[in-house]
Amino acid sequence: MSVMSSQESILSGRRISLTWVIQAAAVLILLYLVSVPLFMNLVTAFRGPPESLPLDPGTFFTFDNFKSIYQFPRVLTIFRDTFAFALGSVALAFVFGFTLAFLVERTDMPFKTVVYVTALTPLMMPTIVVVLAWMFMLGNSGGLINVLIRTVLHLPGTGPFDVFSLYGMIIIQGASLIPLAFLFSSSALKGMAPSFEEASAASGAFFLTTLRRVTLPVLRPHLLSLLILMFILSIETFEVPALVGVGAQRQVFATEIYWSLNPSIGLPQYGEAASLALTFLAIAYFLFFEYSRQMRDAARFATVTGKGFRPRQIELGRWKAAAFAFVAVIGLVQVVFPIVVLLMASFMNRFVVPFLQPLPPLTLHAYRDVLTDPRFLAAIPNTIFVAGTSAFIVSTVSSAIAWLVGRSSFPGRKLLDFIASSSVTVPSVVVAFSFLIFYLSIVDWLPVYGTIWILVLVFSYRMTVGYRINLAAITQLSRELEEASEASGAAWPTTFRRIVIPLIMPSFVASFLLVFFLGFRDATLPLIIGSRDTPMLTPLIWEHIQVGELGPAAAESVISLIIMLIIGTLMRKFLFGYVK
Repeated sequence: MSVMSSQESILSGRRISLTWVIQAAAVLILLYLVSVPLFMNLVTAFRGPPESLPLDPGTFFTFDNFKSIYQFPRVLTIFRDTFAFALGSVALAFVFGFTLAFLVERTDMPFKTVVYVTALTPLMMPTIVVVLAWMFMLGNSGGLINVLIRTVLHLPGTGPFDVFSLYGMIIIQGASLIPLAFLFSSSALKGMAPSFEEASAASGAFFLTTLRRVTLPVLRPHLLSLLILMFILSIETFEVPALVGVGAQRQVFATEIYWSLNPSIGLPQYGEAASLALTFLAIAYFLFFEYSRQMRDAARFATVTGKGFRPRQIELGRWKAAAFAFVAVIGLVQVVFPIVVLLMASFMNRFVVPFLQPLPPLTLHAYRDVLTDPRFLAAIPNTIFVAGTSAFIVSTVSSAIAWLVGRSSFPGRKLLDFIASSSVTVPSVVVAFSFLIFYLSIVDWLPVYGTIWILVLVFSYRMTVGYRINLAAITQLSRELEEASEASGAAWPTTFRRIVIPLIMPSFVASFLLVFFLGFRDATLPLIIGSRDTPMLTPLIWEHIQVGELGPAAAESVISLIIMLIIGTLMRKFLFGYVK
């Protein structure tokens, strides 16, 4: 009997040890990928001289970096342009996204499935590709939309729109946020019981009165959280202000950090970039705290119970044609026009609008140049490898962290929840800069800088995406199966592998796919931290745009979209087939 007891004690000790090793490893990986580089950014902000790395010999503690950055009127210009760009983009995206969601969820508008798919299609397009498409659409003289407007209204000269302007930046960024606004608004409207709206209508209130005094107040926490999230995403955006803002002579946080690291003359100003990034980070975290508070308050406005309900459908009547025209215009501008202009531009030496301007000879030169470029051919497997490996790391680590937070009594689980949830708050340009400083400082101990592995590590910082998806799945699981497994003598790793993982596999796959496509379409991270030895697809498109080679840039964009479509189709078939 004592021998059996001794064996059980040893086995229990091994289980506990193995459990703690796995959980501790997940926590350390999370802290390493999210916290350590940000701590290095903090240190760099207070080290001088500004062109030195924080661990270099001869560096010293100083406030000079902040004094240099916060010189008037430069800092006022940065704040003004950043907030004007972000506020305008959020307003545009919210108006169009909420209106589109309201038409889908609350009216009898036809073809709702088509509308839903059309609204979400832009999420598949890399931001840099979207910017290039808008450059072809809103080009001052030959842009598709400008030419159409001048032709219909018989306007002379150029314009009326100019993509290289503040409102051009707002239009592009706002349009890119419409799918997110649509998703959030649609979810909120779908989950809102119609009883309050029906009571308002029964009291004789008009539709607009009901919308203003009932629908919007009930949805206030959800909509405020959406506005805050879109504002965070707007102030962190790099591609739009980098490609369009330079011509518009606008300075925002993201581009200021980038140009501090890539000056036209002299050495990179690491200290100044770090101090600016720190301010950027403080603003983002303040907004994240407010976002979290609004999401907590949303529970007080819950109107859905266990009883079934159907959202109230408003009959559009004579307004149905106008609603459908509104949706059609969004579909044209968001999906059809961008794809069409990219295809046309890839076959032309100079982009013109067919049937409205003399058509130049069509050519395959751009595709020939791209497909014979060894850097582009190397960029395809590099991009797939980096996006796929980082997606697997994020999905695996975040699922373990989600179990720790949602199931265990680990004393630091609230701090883990904050760290894992807040990585989405950290702007991409700050993440890339922090990783750059960190790995340049420890290059003698960990020589990953300049290799493909540094890209895998920096892309893996997106823990929030996988964590929130997996945490939602785990908190919905009943504990009975896990308790039964443990009662049968299974160790935690076995229970997690054979019980938890199979049950949350759909969420695991969803998080993998989302992180993969976010990585595939990202341009900011590889632009700042990548190297010529590890080419990626989006930086190559950036390089062509910078030197005015729009034909090759369009061809690379078309090929990138085709690759994303093929990979998405294959993953959906095999991964979701496996889940089922």
